[in-house]
Amino acid sequence: MFAVPDGPLTREIWMRYALVRIRELVDKPRAEMTDTELSIYTFATAALSGGEPIIPLGAPGLHAVGTDRARLCRVCGAEWPLRGAAEHVAGCPVRSATA
Repeated sequence: MFAVPDGPLTREIWMRYALVRIRELVDKPRAEMTDTELSIYTFATAALSGGEPIIPLGAPGLHAVGTDRARLCRVCGAEWPLRGAAEHVAGCPVRSATA
């Protein structure tokens, strides 16, 4: 675990500390997470990958099926064609935020 060193708390030191803490949360098995940890899990995963809740499939680290390009909501897990309308799962907070 990365400990915050003594001395001035610079932006770089704080960001490194925060990212290590976020990574620890994301790597923790979901069965062992508290309710609070589960409630921020999707936001933590988004923070590690640039903060965007909707990402294109085929982005680095992801694989689209065949040559089809699509988008994925990391909050609700819905996928839809790149040129199609967003098809979030009912109750997805991103759906109501982008409506």
